[in-house]
Amino acid sequence: MISKIKSILLYTSLSLLFIFLIYGVLLSRYSPSVFSNDLVFKDPEGLYDYSGVMNVHTIAGSGSGTIPEIAEAAEEGGINFVVFTDLNTPQEAREDEGYINNVLVLVGSQYKYLDSLLLNIDGNLDDRLQGAGRSQILLTDILSDETRTPGNGMFILAHPLKPGYKWSGEYPVGLDAIEVFNLKGIWQWTWLKDHSSFIWTLITYPFNPKLAFARLFAESSDEEIDLWDQLNRDRKVIGISGSAAESRVRFLGHVYQFPSYQTLFSIMRNHVLLTSELTGSFEVDKKKIMAALKQGQSYMSLDLLANPKGFNSYIKDSDGKKYLIGSEIKTKKNLELVVQLPSKPHVPFQVIVYRDSQRILTSTSPTTSLPIREPGSYRVVVRLRVILPIPDGKKWIPWIFTNPIRVN
Repeated sequence: MISKIKSILLYTSLSLLFIFLIYGVLLSRYSPSVFSNDLVFKDPEGLYDYSGVMNVHTIAGSGSGTIPEIAEAAEEGGINFVVFTDLNTPQEAREDEGYINNVLVLVGSQYKYLDSLLLNIDGNLDDRLQGAGRSQILLTDILSDETRTPGNGMFILAHPLKPGYKWSGEYPVGLDAIEVFNLKGIWQWTWLKDHSSFIWTLITYPFNPKLAFARLFAESSDEEIDLWDQLNRDRKVIGISGSAAESRVRFLGHVYQFPSYQTLFSIMRNHVLLTSELTGSFEVDKKKIMAALKQGQSYMSLDLLANPKGFNSYIKDSDGKKYLIGSEIKTKKNLELVVQLPSKPHVPFQVIVYRDSQRILTSTSPTTSLPIREPGSYRVVVRLRVILPIPDGKKWIPWIFTNPIRVN
């Protein structure tokens, strides 16, 4: 009798393993088909779309790769710029700034401020941040100043709502941007919300990493987006996507490069829209990229779903003048918001326009126009309805988030 039970258990286990492997093969072949394979992605008319990843960590911090190694992974993924922000980056690390092959490398830093984390890009603060007490005083002075000194660079609040790092009290007027998305934070939030969904994501990952991350975004929290909208009611606050890329996990006393930098870079990117091409000269191109980031002339895209190149959103006036994402303009007659997709997706999609956090239009056209008659902060979200493998089924997944255009 015992022998028979063992045989049944063995047979059942092998059958389940076989079914799981077959399912895994199907998962590995899954890829959402949003556009036709022969579609040629072009820059929007009169602009140049460059993609980058921000808040990346190296072996000098919590990551596992050197700057040249990570830049190589970025180039393989077709990325144009990478922003490194290790904790308390030493001055000598900034010597690594420059072009590494075709990738523009920018070296910023991450600082602990009160109970939160701040990212600083294009700042020259190292010689003034000496000692914990002095650093806190200096950062307080900078963040309290409405008139920003160019040498202080761009300040971004990382993990704005993450437990243990959540900002308390009023947000300082000197804060330039917040992380609307942080990949590591999304991963952790999913675990806290639903253990079973997180475990299923882990099971999916070895067969199809992109599918695993798509599942996370289908269920991610909107709290950071709500905060972003709240801040933009009073003043301009830029939204960015932080990868928090480390490619480092510790298991049974060993450190492994997982997930790879290239995998992490393929998920979500920041796209800046420039009016002129990058030149290959580091100093010139750094100014162009930083000017666009500081202006908010950028959008965030879940590139794992589809290539967004060709997307554009702007407001035009009666004379045909275009005001790009991140612009601030005065209210006047005959303003019109225009949203253009690279092409019409093969899956159901929605172009959603928000004014001061309120949805005011939902369109299913690849080109959308909306008359602007009221002041407010206007931003666009594009989402796609894709079919994920069993047990998920059809899911609305956000694809594109623009920085707002403020009409005063």
